Amino acid sequence: MIENVEGAREHLIDPVRICGTGLGVRVRRHRYFETNWPLEGVPCDHGRFTDRIFPGSSNRPNGRTVMNVGEYRVPLATQREVMEMPWADLYGISQAVPPAYTEHIGAQLFSFLRQRENAEVAA
Repeated sequence: MIENVEGAREHLIDPVRICGTGLGVRVRRHRYFETNWPLEGVPCDHGRFTDRIFPGSSNRPNGRTVMNVGEYRVPLATQREVMEMPWADLYGISQAVPPAYTEHIGAQLFSFLRQRENAEVAA
């Protein structure tokens, strides 16, 4: 499996996009994944969160509904909580994908492997 950012999408073969908002994580973090098994993406759900609980920026002075990851304006403790990464420092969080992505991908991989094993047993 290969994971990368939007700018590298053209270098991946049939990548699948996963967004934190589609998994219920309050981050808009689009990542692309290339696998050698069928992987289903997660549609973005940017409208899922409506309360503005995160610090704003120059273009969103009234606050944000999703957290900007790796920004100094958002307390590290908040970023750790939202990203579900209590061990991470600011740099680590800025480079990481939330564990929810791994859980989503891992569940699909286990399902694929079980189906393949069952097909081999039946054959």
